[in-house]
Amino acid sequence: MKSLISISFFLMLCSVGFSQTFRMQELVDLALKNNPATQASSLEIERQTKLKRTTTEIPKTDVSFMYGQYNSVYDQDNNLTISQSIPFPTVFTSQSRLAKEKILSATLQDKIARNELALQIKYLVNRTLYLKALQKTWMKYDSLYTDLTRVAEIQYKTGEGTLLSKTSAETLWREMQDKKYRNEVDIQVALQHLQLLCKSAGSIEVDGNLENLVDSVSADAIAWQTNPTMALAQQEVIVSTWQRKATAAQALPDLRIGYFNQTLVGTQNVNGQDQYFGPSERFHGFQLGISVPLWIGPSLAKVKAARIEESISAKRSESIQLGLTQEYAKALQDYNKNSKSLAYYKDFALKTTDLLIHQSKLAYKNGEVDYNTLLLNYRQALGIQENYWNAWHEYNQSIFNLQYLNGTY
Repeated sequence: MKSLISISFFLMLCSVGFSQTFRMQELVDLALKNNPATQASSLEIERQTKLKRTTTEIPKTDVSFMYGQYNSVYDQDNNLTISQSIPFPTVFTSQSRLAKEKILSATLQDKIARNELALQIKYLVNRTLYLKALQKTWMKYDSLYTDLTRVAEIQYKTGEGTLLSKTSAETLWREMQDKKYRNEVDIQVALQHLQLLCKSAGSIEVDGNLENLVDSVSADAIAWQTNPTMALAQQEVIVSTWQRKATAAQALPDLRIGYFNQTLVGTQNVNGQDQYFGPSERFHGFQLGISVPLWIGPSLAKVKAARIEESISAKRSESIQLGLTQEYAKALQDYNKNSKSLAYYKDFALKTTDLLIHQSKLAYKNGEVDYNTLLLNYRQALGIQENYWNAWHEYNQSIFNLQYLNGTY
């Protein structure tokens, strides 16, 4: 009975799952390995690779047997004919090249899927660490607001303070409790999303902090030209070109070869003399021929349609290039903007928060400022701290966007 209870308890623990802590790159690698989207794109490469082996496919061999009276009054003649139709050699070369280009397209699609998934993971990790940084800051100010509320309560009871001061302090404290609660929920939502994308059996925790999550980048090292979406658009132009060539090759004549073996029972004139051939004597030979389209109009229409598709792919590639150029310019502007904003908070604003709180406490204690001014200074200091973490969050996001455009994951 005890062993049964132990086993049940063990299974219950296993069903609950376990928690693992990962750094950002570890989560990216885990997601790229486990996510169904990247698994599907990898399978597509394998599928296209298998399909390349079909480019040398030829029609089925035709084997026919004829028996009866077809040469003379003898009604037991027989004929065995084997024939094979073979597409024009150009068909094989164009289809083989088309299949090769489709494999490359599938490879680029796989890279796009991985690039997009990596960006999602980076965004979530960045957001999680940002929310955790806010939570830590709010915990610090929660203790300050708790002290303010306690002091305001005492002063109100002793007649030294007003009801307005007491209410303001309580409102700030309750507002902070609500912020902390909502923020904790947001953290759990982000972690659950990470767990889903990584397809992890257990819960996930994120290790790291905003201030060293990612290294700075050089704008010269980032270029949208290496973006896999751009590469795929250019590759699709090549694919459509070879699709047109393969379509045109289909209109070329098919080659046909054959072999026959038959009996010709009866008397035949050979070199001026009649000679009888029985059923045991057989005659054989070869056949050569070509198959040409009787009406080439449909084939030409297919080639024209393929040429239009080639033009569509080229225009689509041009459109994607324009979009990426604009997107890259915006991402670079965001990076520069966020870099300057972060520098302001790091080099100046953040340094004033501790001084602001300390001096406000001291001035309030000495009667130099009133209660409302103290609360206002606290709010200002908190706002600077929150903006500091937001500056880091936005700065990291701008780097991730540049990495995405560069196809770096």
